[in-house]
Amino acid sequence: MIGQGRVLCVARPEDEILLGDQGMLAGPLRDRSTGEILGMLKIERIDFQDMTLETLGVFQGACDWIGMVIANQRRLEEIGQARLCIEGSRLLAPEAYGRLAHFLGALGQRLKFQTLAITVTAPRDLALQPDGLKRFAATLGEAAVEVGGPSALTFDRQADELEYVILLPHGVHEHPIMMTEGLRQAILRQLGETDSSAPTMLSMRAQKLDPASPELAKLDRANV
Repeated sequence: MIGQGRVLCVARPEDEILLGDQGMLAGPLRDRSTGEILGMLKIERIDFQDMTLETLGVFQGACDWIGMVIANQRRLEEIGQARLCIEGSRLLAPEAYGRLAHFLGALGQRLKFQTLAITVTAPRDLALQPDGLKRFAATLGEAAVEVGGPSALTFDRQADELEYVILLPHGVHEHPIMMTEGLRQAILRQLGETDSSAPTMLSMRAQKLDPASPELAKLDRANV
């Protein structure tokens, strides 16, 4: 695994010998930019009918994802930038957007899912309230998970801006407009549950991620 950087699968006779009784799948967590092996992900038990090519693809994607997150965290700490995760919230640092957007776009091509990049503008009335933006950001994180599950990623705003970005992976059969509107309703509902004077309208823009686009990390503001 370290020498060749490949996934071991018990379905292959040569890998079965290497794995012994230690597991069914094992893959390296690698820094793709340097090739350094940072760790290992291992599946110790799996049902026979679940050992498919699709499962192998998902497992490889998980290894790539975890390796990238670990590598990014190291770099952010080394150069003294903001942490990947904003402490005490579900938000990710805005500096992490570019790499994660590229990764989700490429992984979606491989595993046949799409990702929406949704820009949400915080209401100015909330921005003027004490802790208004903090409460709004917390609501965004909760609403994104409600609509998109744990794979939804919410990024904090840049300094002196009111725009937050949410990456929302979804199945190709799910319509982008429906996903965006579902997120809008979830945000407004949660705001209303905690504040009787909460806004009833919300400015949002969305686009599908295109991993082939060199402008992806800049997040084009085109509407869906």
